[in-house]
Amino acid sequence: MRPLVERDGAASSASQGVGTRPLRRALRRAPGLGWLLAPLSALWAVGLTACGLGAGSAPSAVQLTVTRDFGARPLHTWRAPHVRGKETVMSLLMRNAKVATRYGGGFVQSIDGLAGGSEGGQPVDWFYYVNGVEAHEGAAGRNVRAGDRIWWDRHDWSQTDDVPAVVGSFPEPFLHGVEGKRLPVRVDCVSVGSTACTTVTSRLRAAGVPAASSRRLSLGGGIVTWGRRA
Repeated sequence: MRPLVERDGAASSASQGVGTRPLRRALRRAPGLGWLLAPLSALWAVGLTACGLGAGSAPSAVQLTVTRDFGARPLHTWRAPHVRGKETVMSLLMRNAKVATRYGGGFVQSIDGLAGGSEGGQPVDWFYYVNGVEAHEGAAGRNVRAGDRIWWDRHDWSQTDDVPAVVGSFPEPFLHGVEGKRLPVRVDCVSVGSTACTTVTSRLRAAGVPAASSRRLSLGGGIVTWGRRA
């Protein structure tokens, strides 16, 4: 879930994506550099205004959640958000919440009046995840797919701005996958019939995840494997 705002800085073509991390740190140290990049954002901002208006069927069964403080304080959840045609993460948010942006619309400054910036002397900004996994591109460049669980969270990133995945998003990403790819899930166990193995496998299946179990030739209780087939 990459930061969606450069509070003191300027736009990057990877708005709210992984590529903004070095830029964000540099601009925090030298906020005066922001004005140098602002004109560049205006050149690609025109493209952002059309986000979500493209041809194509609207993605179904999408959910949108907005929280703060690493999910500790829920702000809003849309079980059936308004969707119109081919959406991006950015356009979906703007269609359902009151969003203020900066630098030509490439970065989210605030959602429903709650802005990024500084709080208690620490940097706070908006970040987003899709199906519990940190995004690797900007919100304006990430298409919304059927079943996606999109989560925006405003939190302190002074200790780290890299949180690759969120355990609390279970059963994601096992259920809907990442970027439209649902990878196979296998529960490796020392004893396939053990309570731990059968409990994990049954709970995954109850959540709609087609999990398989297999014997693991090592010490320990077991491990859930998620990825490509060997």
